[in-house]
Amino acid sequence: LFPYTTLFRSQRARLARATVDFVITGMGAANAQRVAQAVLPGEYSFCIVSGFAGALTSSVKIADVVAPLKIQQDGESASILTAPNLVASAIQDGAVSIPTLLTTDHVVSTAEEKQRLSVVAEAVDMESFAILSVAREKQFPAAVIRVISDSFDANLPVDIDTMLDSQGNVKLGGVVRYVAKHPLAVPGLMRPSRIN
Repeated sequence: LFPYTTLFRSQRARLARATVDFVITGMGAANAQRVAQAVLPGEYSFCIVSGFAGALTSSVKIADVVAPLKIQQDGESASILTAPNLVASAIQDGAVSIPTLLTTDHVVSTAEEKQRLSVVAEAVDMESFAILSVAREKQFPAAVIRVISDSFDANLPVDIDTMLDSQGNVKLGGVVRYVAKHPLAVPGLMRPSRIN
């Protein structure tokens, strides 16, 4: 039995000759940091942070798989470099290299905010900086590979922040209240992503 199942959801699989643990952190830096502290470095050779990211510039398109060279926390000037060999492998397998991925403490949902943040990075997420901070502290190689789920010039179809609690977990009550107030947004909620 995988030793961390009491702290978070995980699944172990064999891929070719490698054993891979897929660990779900949940949304937000607090969840990501808690899980990373529990998992890394463990018995692993490296860490890949994956999931969705939003586009901040026209250089990345919906459904692009991006591999950033560095991760920056919103509001901070310092950044963390990703492991060059892992990024090179991702690019060799078809990922798009981008200079910077920005991590924020909230869902970036409007085209206006995306435009403001575009001077800093090409894409945005909520967890990568926290995980790579733990990896750096433990001197553990890590990289980020994310799929672009929304365009730089469009608002998200729903207000995700109203459906999350302070720990970044989905609140059923928040979803119900949002749907009651915005019934026309249901199709946007039903789609697992905006990738066609």
